[in-house]
Amino acid sequence: MISIQRFMKALRENRKLVIAFTILVAVGLGYLSSYYSMGACEKDAAGRLAKGFEGSDRIYCIEWPSSVDAKVLFGGATTVVTTLEPGMQPGSAVPRLGVERAQVRSPFLVSVSWYWLRAKNRGATGTYRYFSLFGAAFRIGSHEAAI
Repeated sequence: MISIQRFMKALRENRKLVIAFTILVAVGLGYLSSYYSMGACEKDAAGRLAKGFEGSDRIYCIEWPSSVDAKVLFGGATTVVTTLEPGMQPGSAVPRLGVERAQVRSPFLVSVSWYWLRAKNRGATGTYRYFSLFGAAFRIGSHEAAI
């Protein structure tokens, strides 16, 4: 077992070891930050999508992360349906929003995939990318495609 004194002496004597150790700590903290920020990224993505559906009487939120309460997001004015009624086909559940669980892409970077449908043939799908910093989410990019 290595003692703390020997470890500190090795750090002073070996610059490459110091650089490697610093990189290892930064990468580890980056991944920890990303995992800690996943919920904030999901909430931001859901909030951005919900703005386009304000005033809707009824909305389907079938694919939805557990970190976001869709009923709270839309308030009491909109009926939020989180499961399909028996015998209902997924294609008939419109308007519909979907937000997938956030995915850690690399240290400090998280992505959230999403989609929306206003009618059977009118919608979009995409991904928001976030810089994450221990619970804070800053959107740094996005990709969107029409359905």
